[in-house]
Amino acid sequence: MPTVLFNTDNDEEYMGRPDMPYSMDTMGADNNYWPFEKVSAYISPFLEQSFDFFAFVNTNQGADADQFLPSQNMKIVRRASPGTAVFNRDHSGRIVAAKPLVNDTLVWKHVGVSTGKGPPHIYTYSGIFRLNVGLSKARHFTSWDAFMSCSSYIDYVYDSGVEAHVAIHGTPHYSGGRDSWALLGNHRASEGCCRVHPSEAIEINKQFIFEEANWSDAVPKFDRNSPLPSAALMQGNVPMERGPKVMVILFQGYDPRYI
Repeated sequence: MPTVLFNTDNDEEYMGRPDMPYSMDTMGADNNYWPFEKVSAYISPFLEQSFDFFAFVNTNQGADADQFLPSQNMKIVRRASPGTAVFNRDHSGRIVAAKPLVNDTLVWKHVGVSTGKGPPHIYTYSGIFRLNVGLSKARHFTSWDAFMSCSSYIDYVYDSGVEAHVAIHGTPHYSGGRDSWALLGNHRASEGCCRVHPSEAIEINKQFIFEEANWSDAVPKFDRNSPLPSAALMQGNVPMERGPKVMVILFQGYDPRYI
């Protein structure tokens, strides 16, 4: 009997509103938990120039305090001006894990998060994604008491064909008898999503989903079925389309063996 999960947002599952059930057995290669060194290697110079905001989330637990991004934290990096570099790269072109940014002032936001807590639910998987604007607008809740306020969904489809409902979203102060805000930046607590304080979720959602000042008609089209960019995407050999110039990078800790 497989462990049953649900195609719902993390807190919707907690609230007992399952729909379209699926299981760990049907997720296939979606069980990918990769360190910064592996995931960031897929941010090619072309992709770096194609986006203006980069939301890094470290889904690791209780580690990495001395790194660019400690576990259960998110940094959103913003390009200083058009055409300028964002990342430090080594002689091989890889982003330098110890000091990835050309200037630390590029950090627009640094906030605590709570990501997937694991079995019987899921850990938040790793990868590089765009935002799903249509889903984010269709499931928009603004109340601070909502279990998923101001959600900004990543755009991804599981191997099973089920659309992922993983989002950066606000979490109410108290959930299941726990102080959810006290867990932010310290503990995994969700069923897969990236929880943040509602005030942060409101600003992120407003900036990237509802206001089009940070959009472009020339955003590269990602393969929604792949958690990492293909060679064609990394080189720019893909169609362009309109959308937010925001890349979401989910990774689990650091491991120099991937260099």
